[in-house]
Amino acid sequence: MAVLIDRNTRLLVQGLTGREGTFHAKAAQAYGTTFGAPGYINRDAVASGALAPTAAVNRTDGGNKYLENIVVNYASGSVDHELSGVAFASHDIFNRYADFGGGQRWQQDERTMVGGRTRKVWTGEIAGMLPVQLLTGTYWRTDFIDAFQGPYPAISLAVGPPGGFDPEEYALLAKAGFQPISLGPSRLTTETATIALLAVARNRLLPKGLGQI
Repeated sequence: MAVLIDRNTRLLVQGLTGREGTFHAKAAQAYGTTFGAPGYINRDAVASGALAPTAAVNRTDGGNKYLENIVVNYASGSVDHELSGVAFASHDIFNRYADFGGGQRWQQDERTMVGGRTRKVWTGEIAGMLPVQLLTGTYWRTDFIDAFQGPYPAISLAVGPPGGFDPEEYALLAKAGFQPISLGPSRLTTETATIALLAVARNRLLPKGLGQI
């Protein structure tokens, strides 16, 4: 008799000793996505036709979600004397940006879960007459949850002309809360400095969820 298997066939090799007696399985999953969605818009405006139900109050309304899962399985021995275990970890982060009517707000929900299970079976007889089977195991799980909601800060960047800002412009920018930074000793054109500054801000600030450029 021929048995045909493919990549979707689930197999478990069991034995007492040797390479065939141990089964390892690893499974991992990861995905991420961004989305745009309407904010909390006025229902009366939608009902009157003044505002489309799919319209966003703020053009940057939307969000993103990222999820990473990993599961590791282990099993060895026959069914009557099997030692098995499972370890798992999951990380899920969700960001939502919406305008409630008083400015855009940022909601973040980050969850991390780790855990595992072990299981051992012993099978035998008492006095050669009474079958006995003993099962023991452990299970644990730990969850870490961090939630945040608040106004979504905007990051403003100011790039000067080729000759630099004059003292009066420096004073106005400082009064508005701007902080001077340097991109190096070389003098850059306004166009090049703008691109370089955007790259620095995006790489250093956005991965930390500090704001919007």
